[in-house]
Amino acid sequence: MQKPKIKRFIMLIFLFILTFLASGMIYINDWTGISNCVTEKEIVMARSIGFRLSRTGIPWAGIEIKYWNKHWFWEEPDNLVLQHKNRHIDILYVLAFTPWWASSGGDYKSPFESNDYMYYPPKDIKDWENFIRKIAIRYKGLIKMWEIWNEPDTEFFWRGSVEEYKELVESAYKTLKEVDSESTVVLGGLALSDPGDGKFNPDFLEEFLKLGGGNFVDVISFHIYCNQKETLKDKVRYIKRLFKKYNINKKIWITELGCSTATHTEEEQSEFIMKSLKESSELGIEKVFIYRLEDIEEDEEWESRLGILRRDFSYKKIIYKLWNFLHSGIID
Repeated sequence: MQKPKIKRFIMLIFLFILTFLASGMIYINDWTGISNCVTEKEIVMARSIGFRLSRTGIPWAGIEIKYWNKHWFWEEPDNLVLQHKNRHIDILYVLAFTPWWASSGGDYKSPFESNDYMYYPPKDIKDWENFIRKIAIRYKGLIKMWEIWNEPDTEFFWRGSVEEYKELVESAYKTLKEVDSESTVVLGGLALSDPGDGKFNPDFLEEFLKLGGGNFVDVISFHIYCNQKETLKDKVRYIKRLFKKYNINKKIWITELGCSTATHTEEEQSEFIMKSLKESSELGIEKVFIYRLEDIEEDEEWESRLGILRRDFSYKKIIYKLWNFLHSGIID
């Protein structure tokens, strides 16, 4: 005798879902992403929080290794792309870091001598172009967004000239567009701030644009952290001033936004990131990627505790506001 009631209850739920869908109340956040998710556990957790964008990638140095009697090592990037695809997360793939055999940094005999070789330009730009073509073809239809290097305005990540970086970007842009004309090519996220070691080129972006580099990117991207003296608004104003000076109009993304709980409280981390997301929206920033998902270690090193989760994947205070934002678009 209870079956009609059960059927009516199911019907009411069904009608509620239809009404909910028709009202347009489902919100999909397609402009806030997370950075550095590589493992399946990280990807699953990122999706459960609500992220649909991921800035990630296995470096060139980890794919075309040319060692152990093997040339290409596609297992890790293949799994990375598959795990993201299975969870409906779009990838911004970072194309960076030169293999030992291709590096202009020295005459290396193996990938184990040093890791400095990764930060130098390739000796032959054709090696880079060949890698770009292979990865673009392999993941055509799966990856649409490509970022060229990381913080090339700092010597820590780029030990070449602005001219060499422009050549790298131009080669990648032409190759990516040849394989898939709908690819989005992103300038390697600029620090736009001295990391503290003095090895920073404050004029890097202007020199790049002066060389005509703006013709070979769709997006200019930068990084912002809570320990920098320059504010988010300072950096955006600087970029837009250069746009006006060189008569270009590009989209602006933030590919790393972060605050370490080694130097700031969890409340301060939450406040900084949420405020930055709000300012980014107001300034017309098209995409923002938070750096990073979980802490690397539990020590007091700044780099170790940039996660929005702790090392054991437990939530930091930001998660509650961030989850609400990712599912509603509303910042409290």
